[in-house]
Amino acid sequence: MENNYPMITRNQTTTTCQIMLILVIFMMLGVTSTLHARQFRLLTPIATEKQSELPLGAVPVETVKQWKRSEIEPMVREILSKWNTPAMAETLGKEFYDADRLLDTLNTVAQRDAVLRLQSIQGIQTVQQYIVPNPDGVGGDMISIVSATFKAQLEFNSSTEGFVRRVGTNELLLKITTAAPQ
Repeated sequence: MENNYPMITRNQTTTTCQIMLILVIFMMLGVTSTLHARQFRLLTPIATEKQSELPLGAVPVETVKQWKRSEIEPMVREILSKWNTPAMAETLGKEFYDADRLLDTLNTVAQRDAVLRLQSIQGIQTVQQYIVPNPDGVGGDMISIVSATFKAQLEFNSSTEGFVRRVGTNELLLKITTAAPQ
């Protein structure tokens, strides 16, 4: 009689086991390679000088005043208008990290005719707000640290490319001093 059932020989069984083993190894390599790929997503904080939370004698406000777009936009436009000019140094606060390096880079690398134009303001948020009382105890100043995220366009004439436009999203931290509310 003729047998119609497939017969598994020792060689076929060994080959099947080897294939399964190879598949398991490839799957393990795939899992470990994705684990290693996650290493590339670590964020490195930008170097800044360590600062205390509030200046000496400052008192945090109870209710933070949110600044309006109409109040912040003129300040952002003024700062951008001073970009790539000697007046930029006056705009930077004494807390600005590595201000000399920024100014040197603008002076040596940036195109002389480069202009930075505001395209849109995407978000405004008061990050910190506190009151610094006057030494006599009467009145004082309210200091607001406001984050303004905006889209700007850098425009300049290049000898090789002609008129060039570069668009980017940036963030400014504005330190705004006003009279403290009574």
